[in-house]
Amino acid sequence: MGMKITGVETIVLKKPVEHPVSDSLHTYDVVGHLLTKVRTDEGVTGTALTYFGRIHSGMETVKLIIDRELSEVIRGQDPHMVRKIRNDMYVATEYYGTVGVANIAIAAIDNALWDIMGKAAGLPAAMVLGARREAIPAYAMVGWYYGGGMKEFIKQCEDAAAEGFGAVKLKVGRDSLAEDQERIRAIHKALGEEFRVMVDTNCFFDEAEALRRRARIRGTGRLLV
Repeated sequence: MGMKITGVETIVLKKPVEHPVSDSLHTYDVVGHLLTKVRTDEGVTGTALTYFGRIHSGMETVKLIIDRELSEVIRGQDPHMVRKIRNDMYVATEYYGTVGVANIAIAAIDNALWDIMGKAAGLPAAMVLGARREAIPAYAMVGWYYGGGMKEFIKQCEDAAAEGFGAVKLKVGRDSLAEDQERIRAIHKALGEEFRVMVDTNCFFDEAEALRRRARIRGTGRLLV
């Protein structure tokens, strides 16, 4: 007999944001995560953390699907049978669609199962999946439109660089192209022309405008666009 799943626990982690931030389309006034824990009869617990940003009800909605639907589907199964379990979860949710929040709920369980396998093997989950490299570069998503304006924006990017991040991603598109370029130049002035910058418009542009801005933004500094 192999390892068996004995239960699932979901915990909502949510708090208001003291100073809301914006991207090109949305304003974020809450930070929310759902912590999912899958427990086994051998004492190994897999965890997954799902981020929801501005969606106030997202955490509770996914929690409901896991608690009332998926937890019983996976109980008693061997967590190593991850592909079988994933299929079982798709079947269980097919009537209301395995997209959107249902797919997020399935992904939370799936991630926790891979975490269990990594812990049981004494290896990072990436090794269990079949790793290609020992490490990957990380960037910081800190380039929001802050209530404190350009000063707060630059400080957040500087703090990320001080923590060791070699790149940042900035929100652009809410304002004019000239203002986007000003934000990018401000970061290169603060952190150096070679500092890597990415931009994110949150699907705000149509294809023509995206290509036009891409061409103009590329000339602003060292960008990954």
